[in-house]
Amino acid sequence: MLSLIGHQLLSLAVYVWDTLYVDRVFQMCPKLQKFYITDLPETFVGLNEPIKVQKHLVEFGFAEKDYDSQSLHFPPEHLLQILRALPNLRVWLINKCLFDQRECKLICEALEQNLILQKLELFHLISDAAICMNVELKASCMEAANRVMRTLIDHCPKLSLVRVERDND
Repeated sequence: MLSLIGHQLLSLAVYVWDTLYVDRVFQMCPKLQKFYITDLPETFVGLNEPIKVQKHLVEFGFAEKDYDSQSLHFPPEHLLQILRALPNLRVWLINKCLFDQRECKLICEALEQNLILQKLELFHLISDAAICMNVELKASCMEAANRVMRTLIDHCPKLSLVRVERDND
């Protein structure tokens, strides 16, 4: 279906049941300006091949179903590759995702080198830290999320709003 109408779409929100290849979505929807992925499953794989730069996309967001293990459902390398392919991203929304240390390091290094998110204006994190029952893991993830936010503030020249909603802390 997406292959038939994707070239016309400017906005897309998808609910992922099994696997979604973000690179394929971008190939089929070259004019996409807003892209939201809801309820990433545990077995999610984000990329099949490298992503080409998406100059039109200005809003991107994703949500995860659960967070109860040490591995995020969105592979860290995939998220960084997606962010690198979005040079004009202005709005980044994350729902229920808590960064792990590896993902935090990758994103912070790219930010410090001005490789990603240089046009970001709004970062919105909605985290449900209570989902993670492991107290040590929860603290580590919250520390990583705070580091990412501090680095965003320090290295995104157009950033004017950082919104953080923490449910059930």
